[in-house]
Amino acid sequence: MNCEVCGEADSMSYTCSRCGDTYCVTHRLPESHDCTGLAIDKAQREMIRAEGGEIPWFDDESGQPLSEGRESANRNSQSNLWPNTILLVFIALLAVLSLGYFTFSFLGIFL
Repeated sequence: MNCEVCGEADSMSYTCSRCGDTYCVTHRLPESHDCTGLAIDKAQREMIRAEGGEIPWFDDESGQPLSEGRESANRNSQSNLWPNTILLVFIALLAVLSLGYFTFSFLGIFL
């Protein structure tokens, strides 16, 4: 199939999910082929913002917006990292101390 932008025949053609046209590897992204569907989506978002509406960050499978936005999702994921980070540091410290103990034991030096 031929690319709608450059006309190149490509065995790996892509169909844009927004506008439905076919593109080559170079022009497969909506930003690369000045997608009309992307322009319509942006205009709709701007209208919603101008009316004071809120743009959901993510829609679930049913198409209903989730109640939490990007900021709270990032905050939740960062707060869950601390216990794992502390555990990882503890395990690394334990491994270094064990390696040192076995090295000194092997050499005949006891602490």
